[in-house]
Amino acid sequence: MRSATLIDGPTIDFNVMVRRGRCTAEVRRYESEALISRGAQQAFFIGAQGSFRLHFPFDGEYVIRTGESLPVCCLTEGTKIIPDAAGASMVIVLIDLLEPLATATD
Repeated sequence: MRSATLIDGPTIDFNVMVRRGRCTAEVRRYESEALISRGAQQAFFIGAQGSFRLHFPFDGEYVIRTGESLPVCCLTEGTKIIPDAAGASMVIVLIDLLEPLATATD
C-alpha cells in the first residue's frame, strides 16, 4: 500500500451539475477582496473558511461564515466581497439559463 502527503493540506471537492445546452455554470474561489464583474440569473455564495462580507450594489451588506450559503436571484455586477481575516475562502457559483424554461401552457 502506498501513501501520499498533500503539499498544501486537504482538498475540497465541489461539483455543480447543470443540464448541458440549457444552463451554464461557473465556479469561482476567492481568498481576497474582489469585485464580481458580471451578473448571473442565479448565484450561490458559499463560505468555505472564515467569513466574508458581501456588499450588494442595491441590497446592502451580508456576512457569510464557514458552512453557510446565500442564494441570490438576479445577481447584478458590482457585488464586492471582503474577507474578514487572512485565510478566509469563499466559493461562488454563477448560473445562467441559455433558453427560457417551458411553462405549463407551452
